[in-house]
Amino acid sequence: MQRWKFALPFALAALAGVANADVTFSNVVVAGSVGTDSSFETYPQIIDFFFDSAWVGDVVDPVRDGDISISYEATAVGGQFVDSVMINVLGALSGTGSLRVIEIVEDRAINVGNIIATRDVTLSSNADLPYNDVLSFAYPTPRVRVTKSIMLKAPESPDEDLAAVALVEQTFTKVPEPATVGLLALGLLGLRRR
Repeated sequence: MQRWKFALPFALAALAGVANADVTFSNVVVAGSVGTDSSFETYPQIIDFFFDSAWVGDVVDPVRDGDISISYEATAVGGQFVDSVMINVLGALSGTGSLRVIEIVEDRAINVGNIIATRDVTLSSNADLPYNDVLSFAYPTPRVRVTKSIMLKAPESPDEDLAAVALVEQTFTKVPEPATVGLLALGLLGLRRR
């Protein structure tokens, strides 16, 4: 039973490495009728999309609807997996203004092409903003492809009608890959038997 006590330091070292590793982003594409004047920045685990002129309604009459399309790949590095993504949407809504966010997360590593999470939400009041939500995946994976569509609508009415998006932020949650967790469990089991 002495041999198991050596597994704990290796498991803890592997977990420490996971805590310091990042999520990287590639193949980023932003398009759409109101998404062309945009930029993005990446940080460890985070990708931010900034929109300078993503609005419809009375401010830009006669433009009453528009769309933004975002797609990218996220890869966990250092032997990690990702198991969820948080979305934060900053913008404004008034009158008949609404935003619909449709998001599809596809596995790109274990079962390539398998859809592991979806989101479809409509925001119709300024009280809905900022919008924050976590989308959990069906299973952890080291690489995903995210495809997002945002539809902005502000039909004519006697009120001030506006739908606008200024920022979309996505934050990924990292988890250790299953073998690291198994090694840690074996190490703990070895200590328990002492």
